[in-house]
Amino acid sequence: PNLIQLFGLMTHGSKLAFDPRTHRRATQRYQRLQFIHAAAGLLHDQPVEETTQRILEHLQNALKVMELARGQMELARLAQAGSTLEQLDGHTRHWLSEVLGTEKYQSIQAKAIQEIPTQDRETILRVLGRRLQNEAYRVTLVRSISNQWIDYLTQMEALRISIGLEAYGQRDPLVQYKSRATDLFKTLLGNIRLDVIGNLFRVQTGALPTSSGAQPAGVAPSAQGAASAPGNQAQPHPSGKKKRRRH
Repeated sequence: PNLIQLFGLMTHGSKLAFDPRTHRRATQRYQRLQFIHAAAGLLHDQPVEETTQRILEHLQNALKVMELARGQMELARLAQAGSTLEQLDGHTRHWLSEVLGTEKYQSIQAKAIQEIPTQDRETILRVLGRRLQNEAYRVTLVRSISNQWIDYLTQMEALRISIGLEAYGQRDPLVQYKSRATDLFKTLLGNIRLDVIGNLFRVQTGALPTSSGAQPAGVAPSAQGAASAPGNQAQPHPSGKKKRRRH
């Protein structure tokens, strides 16, 4: 049953759409594979263990490809923005220092991305990709646990209210409550696993955070401080009330 559910998640996807009736953003499901029965026929005579192992290997290879793709995108973003490695957050800098070595990292941390040797850039690419991939894991797992945990608590509350009716059927409510609560918890763990697998390849992560006070090169300080300039702030009225500006 788990393999069938996993195959069902892989054959369908979801995308953002516009609902013309409510004028709101909605999620629209679509079908990725059009020949589900033909694909199931090819897997009919295959051993379950072998098919499961092939699917797991395919998913693991896909995660590695996504990790490299995330690293390439982040490295290209840093190069385009003219940023350096020392402008990244402390956790990423610690990873880079451990992988590259403290001496080598200190020698290239202030250089532009284009000036770093190719071999070191490949190492940085893998570190950035692993960092972003771990962030994707964290976001997917936390979001999945939060959503499924709310449903689980709702079901437990409904069970607590209705479990007293088991006495009318000559059954001990306490025994029935323990049994059903155990089943609900097992279902919760299974739903979390399915939700994580279904969303792991669709989650989108942002850019890596930068250290506090670090500004990317090429960004003029006046552009960031324009909002806090004295001329752009509302001046307080002497009476303590805001003065309405007339156009």
